[in-house]
Amino acid sequence: MEVLEVTSTEMCVPSLRAYKVLGDDMTLESIRQLAWELDDLDGRDSIQHPEWQALYMQFTSSHVLGTVPYRWESQARTYTHAQLLEVEFDSLNVVVLDGPLLYDGGVCAEEKAAAVKVHLNMCSDQKGLLMHELGKRGKAALVRETEEEWELLVPHNLLSQLSFSEKVIARWRRHQTLPVSSHWQDAEQAGTDLWKLWDDTIETPCIPDLDLSWLRHEPGMPVVEDAKEKVQPGTKQTVGNMVIQRIVHKEHCAVWSAQVGTDPVMFVASQVVLATPEPPEAVLWALYSAEERMKWDGGSFSAYEVLGDPQVQEATGALCDFLYCRIHLVTGVTDRDMVQERFLLRLADRGYAIAIRACSEDQSRALGRAPVSSVVRARTIISGYIIQPNPSGEGVLVTGVSQTDLGGNVPLWFQGLVKKAGRRKPVEWAQRLEDHCNMRAGLDVASRRRLTFSALRSRARGWTKELAQSPCFPRDGATTRRSRPASPTRGSSSHQPQPGRVQANSL
Repeated sequence: MEVLEVTSTEMCVPSLRAYKVLGDDMTLESIRQLAWELDDLDGRDSIQHPEWQALYMQFTSSHVLGTVPYRWESQARTYTHAQLLEVEFDSLNVVVLDGPLLYDGGVCAEEKAAAVKVHLNMCSDQKGLLMHELGKRGKAALVRETEEEWELLVPHNLLSQLSFSEKVIARWRRHQTLPVSSHWQDAEQAGTDLWKLWDDTIETPCIPDLDLSWLRHEPGMPVVEDAKEKVQPGTKQTVGNMVIQRIVHKEHCAVWSAQVGTDPVMFVASQVVLATPEPPEAVLWALYSAEERMKWDGGSFSAYEVLGDPQVQEATGALCDFLYCRIHLVTGVTDRDMVQERFLLRLADRGYAIAIRACSEDQSRALGRAPVSSVVRARTIISGYIIQPNPSGEGVLVTGVSQTDLGGNVPLWFQGLVKKAGRRKPVEWAQRLEDHCNMRAGLDVASRRRLTFSALRSRARGWTKELAQSPCFPRDGATTRRSRPASPTRGSSSHQPQPGRVQANSL
């Protein structure tokens, strides 16, 4: 039996606009303090399931127009008129709920609510009603109602705490004997006796679809595809079972941390635009060459060696080799070392990707780097970089990812240091990389002043001669699969993987 999934993400949306139809002259402001009691459509006197009782709001013209007849079907009150309000919330904390479970008509409302509670870790609140509990947390819900339509659910107990403005867009008049709309008027005619006949085929240019570009969803895809771009500084966002938080946000640099479920190993991602006139290949060489890396990042390692000659992977054309790294943490905590498998691949957009992962125990032994008792073997779950021209202007865009299990016993006080370092280390690392590239280009970077790119270009001498001599960068920009190139790094270790025992696996 297929298990239907629920996904979620949390975001703070400024100036969020949505539509709401209410009966007669009712407004959200008029029911602010008694929203649940006065909302006869989805509140106390409604047939809406208690778990999902909230103020339902829409974003598209066709969707909101379909809710007008509900006013004529109220079991609690008899309305002679209905009015459409465009509401703008100054700022709204929203939990975006998505997944086929939510718009599957074969799943009852109670089951959907139970699944959402489990997904949002609200198990302790199972006795509390879903929307009410979200309101207590200061959050509204944005729920995919169908594959193409979304609804905003504002908990009744949250409305009184929100700052918003509202205006009448259109009004309808009920038929004298039938529960249907007979006449309507737009905002310009509101309050007058000028009414026009209504039918469902009438064009309503005064009711445009509202902007949902901030949501960036595609049918059949997760709600938020570029989650890291949507996480505001200091806020958290949940995608599937991953909680993402933006911990640094500067003009040219951003850092995110993420945690999957209860896994204690954090995932860190960073993105920085390096202000350098040098090409992406120069930045790549500063990262890829062991000798260059130790010139600017030597403080991070007590050992950094390339093991053996690189090989070209037949399936992908990636250049593959192995690394040994040893890092000193702090006094009182045992050093860590890592044996890694590294892949270098040229991308189609004049960019490069470096992907790194831990070697297996057999690979490590074949490379002469079996674990030793004096050092704790850490495991690189994933690490790597994408180096490419800055698509938004000049400079080089570097995206980095890292998830490493330090292994062994890690004291709680050291875990606190690691979290604090996560906010500044990526920024400091990027600054050292930028300084190194610019110094190798002949620039004076002592002032750490961000020069204009025209000034950088006029002062730079360039240092790409070594790149042209490297087998990583042949003239046509593609690695050959037939040759076995020599090591692109100078001073590589003499440790060679034994033939037939160590294989370069796929990316």
